[in-house]
Amino acid sequence: MIYADIRQEFDESLGYIHNDIAWLCEHNSGLNYTVALLIGCACEALADGGGYPSKASALAELLPDDEWKQLAKPLFDALRNGLAHSFDTKHIQVNGERIQIYIDWAMTTVIAIRKANGTDGLFIGARPLAANVCAAINAFRAKLQGDPIACQRFRDALERERSVKCSSDLWGRLKLKA
Repeated sequence: MIYADIRQEFDESLGYIHNDIAWLCEHNSGLNYTVALLIGCACEALADGGGYPSKASALAELLPDDEWKQLAKPLFDALRNGLAHSFDTKHIQVNGERIQIYIDWAMTTVIAIRKANGTDGLFIGARPLAANVCAAINAFRAKLQGDPIACQRFRDALERERSVKCSSDLWGRLKLKA
């Protein structure tokens, strides 16, 4: 299998995510939570497509160094799952203290701990993290373009759990209404 065989699937999955993130950043949208959610979705898609062994490891690669990379698993859960399920980040628990996550559009670094409202807060730079995930998607595309085994793994991953069931009876009734 070659990249041309999966190009459309790539373009309609990771390509759409990449393009949406890039557009939101280029147009200075300021949509912090939307960009952060798309970054989480990109990490999930990169892992599901065979680019990384896990969603957290995909996020880890976007972080600045080995110390920050150790935070990737709880950070992925706090960002992606918090934003996807309640459109708010989860807090990170440290010794019983709840650390609020702030997504900052103007921040020029990927991640930092700063004081906010008298306590520690975890600040995420939306645009630098977005640039990193777009670069990761581009790198994965380049890998697929030269690796037939990776292309097959990507195709296989896309076909896994990509549909849900609906009864034919219900579908028939709905078609009659249309």
